[in-house]
Amino acid sequence: MSRSVLTRVIARLARSLQPARGPRISVHLNQDRSALERGYHAGDPLTLVYRDRLPALTPGITDRVILDRVFAAANDCPASPDYEQLAHHWASHGLRSFSVGDVVVIGRRAFACQRFGWDQLSSRP
Repeated sequence: MSRSVLTRVIARLARSLQPARGPRISVHLNQDRSALERGYHAGDPLTLVYRDRLPALTPGITDRVILDRVFAAANDCPASPDYEQLAHHWASHGLRSFSVGDVVVIGRRAFACQRFGWDQLSSRP
């Protein structure tokens, strides 16, 4: 076996041994005080407070489940061990609770927290 073939085989094996990774998420807090009552509006000032890649997700998990878990973790009630890092980050940085008008981006899809549920945004903030 040639050296280049062996190198490719080893690289492929190494990739297969790495844990699978889920989507990137980012969490943005709305700085407009009126957003708490009216929700997110395009152009609202947002502050990026958290960005990470989730561990591999269970096949078929929906954006809604991810969003609800992010909401719970950011309000110090992680619903899954995969979100404990987010809860720890939130608490250690003294961030305010996640609320109406705040935004979560999952991969390339953005969602604004509403009084009841989530609205998918037409573009990322």
